[in-house]
Amino acid sequence: MSEEAVAPKPFYRRGWFIAASIVFVLLVLPRLLGFGSSETGPAPSTSATADITFESLGCLEVSTTLLDGIGQGFDGSTLTGKAAGFDAPDFADVRFITLEFIPNGESDSQTALFATNDDNLSDDVINGLIIPVDGFALEFSDWGEAKNLDISSSDKGAAESRNCLGLLEQ
Repeated sequence: MSEEAVAPKPFYRRGWFIAASIVFVLLVLPRLLGFGSSETGPAPSTSATADITFESLGCLEVSTTLLDGIGQGFDGSTLTGKAAGFDAPDFADVRFITLEFIPNGESDSQTALFATNDDNLSDDVINGLIIPVDGFALEFSDWGEAKNLDISSSDKGAAESRNCLGLLEQ
């Protein structure tokens, strides 16, 4: 057999070049083109988050009279005086109220969620029903359970009411 000269493979057909190309395509190229970045856009400015206020979110102020009225149903627990409301968009004339209280001599505060059809939470007149919604409101108050009403803490407006209470604490 005669030995024939074998031409070397071009560099682009060599194993090391193919492996480097695959790494480049999978790891480097997407980053150069902006894909695979953990940032989805420009970072939010601090002034945008500073513009979020109690009023701008649609939070409702709860009067001391209404808070004291709800507090009369708390036996052995102490209200801290913090409460916030929010309209329940899925119900006509219903507002959620989240209030903060200290249960029966404990040291840590909890929140309880109530619903009311009071048309103005910030005036000094209580003119609506008060209904406990979540477990804390049912357990620590003696307002009773409204069995024929389908209102729950997962309804729209309930979480917003809790968020509004959080804005009072800042």
